[in-house]
Amino acid sequence: NLGASSSEEAGNYYSWGETQVKPANQANWRGYKLCEDIALWTFTKYNETDGLTRLEPADDAAHVALGGKWRMPTYEECLELVNNCDPKMVERGGVWGYVFTGNNGNTLFIPLVGYLETDGSLVYHWSQVGDAAKGCYWSSTLHPENDTQAKDLFLFMGYTHGNYDQWFRYAAQPIRPVTD
Repeated sequence: NLGASSSEEAGNYYSWGETQVKPANQANWRGYKLCEDIALWTFTKYNETDGLTRLEPADDAAHVALGGKWRMPTYEECLELVNNCDPKMVERGGVWGYVFTGNNGNTLFIPLVGYLETDGSLVYHWSQVGDAAKGCYWSSTLHPENDTQAKDLFLFMGYTHGNYDQWFRYAAQPIRPVTD
């Protein structure tokens, strides 16, 4: 994960379209830099006016941090991982996650390290739901029907993709960089 030093670590958390690490106490609409007006749900970028539906390199945290061909995955690439690899739930270093095995035998471990939100006074680290761990990872893709949200890879203990494949752009989620 972006900012992690081992495969079990969460790394840093980012709001969608922001390139700076998101302080947990700012993971809300008021702390979201691309929100122009909370009451009207208007955004300075990635909206109906500009028609942008995928992050530009300057707004892609993986590209800004790592340079070169590094970037955030598209939502289609996230689906490709889930649909074309064999997922297996494992525990590594005390952290639950999925090992995805491709047809070529290559593997990828993605830890279930949740996401962050705040109501201004309390910070919510949504990594545990009861006894089940979950993880959300930003893609570079804006939700096609609701520009208050962006598409993400949703992983939950017991299944790798559910109805929650998008979330509000202000939420702070980890990023799993990819390269071409």
